[in-house]
Amino acid sequence: MEYGFDEALIYAEAEEAAAETEEISETVGEDTSGFYFNPSGFVDTLGYMGRGMLGIFVVMAVIIIATTLCDKLFPAKKKFER
Repeated sequence: MEYGFDEALIYAEAEEAAAETEEISETVGEDTSGFYFNPSGFVDTLGYMGRGMLGIFVVMAVIIIATTLCDKLFPAKKKFER
């Protein structure tokens, strides 16, 4: 099956990109795979996480209160028993 591209060119470009990545890794001296844990950054974002969790609980409380209030204001009609 013919795809209309040169496989040798693709492999050459992939090898070139891998060589550049390896060269950058050696220059920087650390893993450049994109996964990096920054403990101080994690601690800095805890405030945002706390506000987000608080927002979730506030919205849940508002929904629960609104549902309870609607249930009290508009009670279900009872069916007649025979």
